[in-house]
Amino acid sequence: MTTIAPLDFAERYGPWALVLGASEGVGSAFVEALAAQGLNVVLVSRRQEALDQVAEKVRADYGVETR
Repeated sequence: MTTIAPLDFAERYGPWALVLGASEGVGSAFVEALAAQGLNVVLVSRRQEALDQVAEKVRADYGVETR
């Protein structure tokens, strides 16, 4: 699988990504993968505490914005 450079990825798909079920499992993995590509992430989940933890982690690790 080829990877796209972070700047190219954000230019191609836009600066924000929306992830449903972002607090755990596959959703959380998608959040991290998108943040690693330089995208800001809108996280949606039913569990606020877990969601806040994922958001804080990607902000700290990748320097992206979260909502």
